[in-house]
Amino acid sequence: LTVVLEGHTDWVRSVGWSPDGTRLASASDDGTVRVWDPATGDSAMVLEGHADGVVSVGWSPDGTRLASASDDGTVRVWVPATGDTTIILEGHTDWVRSVGWSPDGTRLATASNDCTVRVWDPVTGDSAMVLSGHINWVVSVGWSPDGTRLATASYDRTVRVWDPVTGDSAMVLSGHTDWVVSVGWSPDGTRLATASSDGTLQVWDAASGASVSWRVGLAAQSVAFSPQGHLLAIGFDKEWLVVELHENRRGADG
Repeated sequence: LTVVLEGHTDWVRSVGWSPDGTRLASASDDGTVRVWDPATGDSAMVLEGHADGVVSVGWSPDGTRLASASDDGTVRVWVPATGDTTIILEGHTDWVRSVGWSPDGTRLATASNDCTVRVWDPVTGDSAMVLSGHINWVVSVGWSPDGTRLATASYDRTVRVWDPVTGDSAMVLSGHTDWVVSVGWSPDGTRLATASSDGTLQVWDAASGASVSWRVGLAAQSVAFSPQGHLLAIGFDKEWLVVELHENRRGADG
């Protein structure tokens, strides 16, 4: 541990590195987003405007914009260098739980407790697509590396893979027995990892929907592939675990 970032007055719900690694953004139940210098620990900018807790934050691929999702039902797009809000995205009818930029930065996907996913134009604020199909809260969203697919995780115990252009649900991944809380693509886009409150981690073949399952024993909160794609990090309430993936592995619980 090299530095402790202090300043938020309530739970910190999400963090995200800028693409160049020089800044760190954090979202908090105190209703603010903070942009930090991770080397010094200084809070370079406090972004205020949300009327409720902020639960997800994400940098645009070029690092010039920052999106934040809030329990106030809105998404804000900020210029982190100045602290200005460029646009407020309104349309969800309940808490917005997750936000994700498309790889080319032209679209923004949001997941909400209203059971829908929206795909926005982050410049005009137009809701270009409403993705309906989940029957419970949608809490995590992730673009495939090539931007042609969008994965969403829901409390309805399923993961859906969508075509973000047509709005079609290309694949429904069923297998978890409790809430699915986090989804993450492998760097090459061939696999999809999901974490669930059922105490398992699933890795799915993004083409066939076949899966491999690991029993991790605790309700997971978050999952992410390493940049090389051979490691998976899983976060829990008070600890984390790293799983090494093997290409020749087949079967069920490990």
